[in-house]
Amino acid sequence: MEHVHRWINSLMIIALILLCLVACQSSSTLMPATTIAPTSTLTPYATTPQPTTSTAVTPTPYLPNLNNATRIQFSPGSTSAELTGELAAGAIDHYVLGAMAEQTLYLNLVSGIAKPEELHLTIRGAEGNVLSKGDLSAPYEVRLPHSQDYFLTLQSASQVATAYHLNVAIPPLTSTTYPSTVAPEACEFWQELAQNLTYVKYVLDERAQITGLRVILREAVDMPAGWIVEWRENEGPIQAKYGPLHVEPSAQEYTFHAPPQCFTSHIPGLP
Repeated sequence: MEHVHRWINSLMIIALILLCLVACQSSSTLMPATTIAPTSTLTPYATTPQPTTSTAVTPTPYLPNLNNATRIQFSPGSTSAELTGELAAGAIDHYVLGAMAEQTLYLNLVSGIAKPEELHLTIRGAEGNVLSKGDLSAPYEVRLPHSQDYFLTLQSASQVATAYHLNVAIPPLTSTTYPSTVAPEACEFWQELAQNLTYVKYVLDERAQITGLRVILREAVDMPAGWIVEWRENEGPIQAKYGPLHVEPSAQEYTFHAPPQCFTSHIPGLP
């Protein structure tokens, strides 16, 4: 009986040893490594440089601030005004006035300035186009192309304060003041002018017709009805009178405007 028990114990010991061997073999087996699929390769987006398009930029004309400009108003029945003021060194004054197309603006110093070349003037339209620019050492005569506002900018280039006294004149368009009819002999006044002048400059319209003459008279003339004469005394404002009128000779210039019925392309006897 004792022999059987020893045999059974031996079998149990052998079974335990086999179980241990199996367990040890299982624990030492490595699990196969998990293969990680490579991520897809990113291809950089190739950008093709686009040519830049250069757009021409038109510079904006300088426009004075209308709110800072002094409005020039002519008195009823007058075609001129006087501007007075004082500019500190480097200071600027702005003026603005309205005019019709084809009118002429005249501007000159009334009282002397020690150095008029140190007072600069710019005349420009409301759209910004400069019509005239310079100093005040000489008077200005500027034809205005459009019916609109015009700006006058005065700027001091002096190192000290400068007082100024200017006259601005815009005579009316003479073509709007002609009588509807004139005597036929009124056109003969061309010949009288042609024989009685020492200086002449044509006044032309857009068709190159002679509408008037700027002259210096040698002798007095009797201007007939329908004609208009303009002149300026001592660099003052432009004055105008209508015929019939007796005009005395003078060293100053007269501008005689003919009625439309007398416009011509040729004046016999004109030197």
